[in-house]
Amino acid sequence: MKKRLLSTLLALCVALALLPGTAMAADAGDVAYPVTGGNIYFDAATGTVTGCDVTVTAAVIPAEIGGVPVTAIGDSAFAQCEDLTSVVIPDGVTSIGAFAFQLCGKLTGLELPDSVTSIRTTAFEYCRSLTSMVIPDGVTDIDPWVFSGCSGLTSVVIPDSVTDIGAGAFSNCESLTTLTIPDSVTSIGQMAFQLCVNLTSVHLSENLESISSKMFASCHSLTSLTIPKSVRSVSAEAFTGCRLLTSFKLSEENPYLSVSDGVVFDHEGKTLMAYPTGRQGAYRIPDGVTTIRFWAFFGCGGLTSLVIPEGVTDIGMGAFAGCSSLTSLTIPKSVTTVDTSSFMGCNSVRYVYYSGTEAQWKALSEKYYIEGRFPKDAEIIFNSTGPDEPEPPAGSAFSFDFAFGGLDPQTGDLKMSIVVYMNGIELLTIPLTLHLG
Repeated sequence: MKKRLLSTLLALCVALALLPGTAMAADAGDVAYPVTGGNIYFDAATGTVTGCDVTVTAAVIPAEIGGVPVTAIGDSAFAQCEDLTSVVIPDGVTSIGAFAFQLCGKLTGLELPDSVTSIRTTAFEYCRSLTSMVIPDGVTDIDPWVFSGCSGLTSVVIPDSVTDIGAGAFSNCESLTTLTIPDSVTSIGQMAFQLCVNLTSVHLSENLESISSKMFASCHSLTSLTIPKSVRSVSAEAFTGCRLLTSFKLSEENPYLSVSDGVVFDHEGKTLMAYPTGRQGAYRIPDGVTTIRFWAFFGCGGLTSLVIPEGVTDIGMGAFAGCSSLTSLTIPKSVTTVDTSSFMGCNSVRYVYYSGTEAQWKALSEKYYIEGRFPKDAEIIFNSTGPDEPEPPAGSAFSFDFAFGGLDPQTGDLKMSIVVYMNGIELLTIPLTLHLG
């Protein structure tokens, strides 16, 4: 009987905790402070705002509550307060916790005081109504996914104090059109600006060390980019889906890389690192190149003909994956290493010109499963250094681009989409959800 009574009381407590208007993040000892639409809750022992009622629509947080200074906005303190439109944070607050304002979709008015030095991961994720953000001068790191999904954000000011921008920090900020990264920044994480579809211009830090994977993936409006003097390496995947990006530019002071005809190579010109995704037509890799780096031409749906010169020995993983308009391909007998995924998705290849013998081709193809990546009716021409004349243009060429939208914070599902193009023109976008549970 006692056990049944205890179980009933426990169930009742859980049910009460789930009622609308209850502060889910607040502990029993927290102090309630009234604001518009309900209460916020404050831990006097730590000086932290720990939660709020989901009915809150506006909150002016005082500098002190009960004589105790407010110094932090805790993890998830205002998360999922869907009717919250404005918050005033007092000077003296130094930390904005993880998930602090996540999914506050109506939040439009928010200014961070100069006292803030830390903004934790996903703090403002999916605050879709935020239009501008000035990051305080004391902040040194912008954590991963902090502003991800802030689709209304048109203006961001990043101060000279920031040295690191985390993975996905500004991904899916669809309204951003221009961005300036101060010279204090040395590191930018993967997918930092992925799916900023209206971003046309970016000024990168002159002290940035590398351009990481998918940093600008699916930035459909980006037309040009100058690689700073400090950058030592460029991930080809960084620009997947940048369909208007037809060439790269390089600072003349960069001692680590080189650019020839808008394509990025290492300084010696021996490794081809990144080919502009939006470039159309035929391309011949320059003589002297020995390595085609992994993902170098990934998703280059406008590439129609390619000549790989004698002397190239290594073709990296996914180097030509997704080159769906490629119809003519010249491969030299000097190639000794090809990843099995190098030509994945090259579904339009009609002619392969190989400078070696049939026996050499058979040995290479069987070892790395090359021929199996091309259509069955593709013709392999042996002892040939390329076509005698240009191939006639193919019919309508289709290409595709994958865009990853991150994990849904409520369900854990992976959000993504496939964008389909015909002859470089977008036809449709297919949204997908992968249930990982």
